[in-house]
Amino acid sequence: MLGGFALGVAARAWMRLITTDPEFTWNGTMFIVLGFTIWGAGQAAASAIRSRADGRWKVATARGIGAVTTLPLFMAAGGIMAPTVIAGSLAVHRTDWSKWVRVVLAVVATLPVVSVGIRLEDDFGLGWRFLAGMFALLAIYALVVIAERATTQRSAYGGRIYGVLRIVSIVGVFVVIVVASRGID
Repeated sequence: MLGGFALGVAARAWMRLITTDPEFTWNGTMFIVLGFTIWGAGQAAASAIRSRADGRWKVATARGIGAVTTLPLFMAAGGIMAPTVIAGSLAVHRTDWSKWVRVVLAVVATLPVVSVGIRLEDDFGLGWRFLAGMFALLAIYALVVIAERATTQRSAYGGRIYGVLRIVSIVGVFVVIVVASRGID
């Protein structure tokens, strides 16, 4: 939870750095920091449950807690980073999946980062703000992807999703998140 809080503070500072119209509101700051704090607590809970899991339903519970508590990261402007978190986490932690699926997921995960980088370069050129913004973006979301391990890692109890169902599930998650984030704007 404390790690999520610290990451939320860093994310808010990053947002302040990259904006061309720096407006500070306590409501916005609290929403961002609280969202990351909830996410951090959820990932810690998922990890703790999985470390003591002795059955499929406990692993499913841990994954569910991790997935639900990740959703606050995708509200409002954070929605653009949903593919980075979801696809990136699956690419990193699902070592049981075929290499080509993981490569495709990694490419999908990089697309929002490239998009944000293009916007930053348009706004600030290739100066210190662009470099600091990109470094912070990569650091924040690398930590998020790493912390999603308990949520996305393969279960020792089986329950693998095969072929078309796996692809439909991943695409479905992306669609739900994009629709939810667009509806909140």
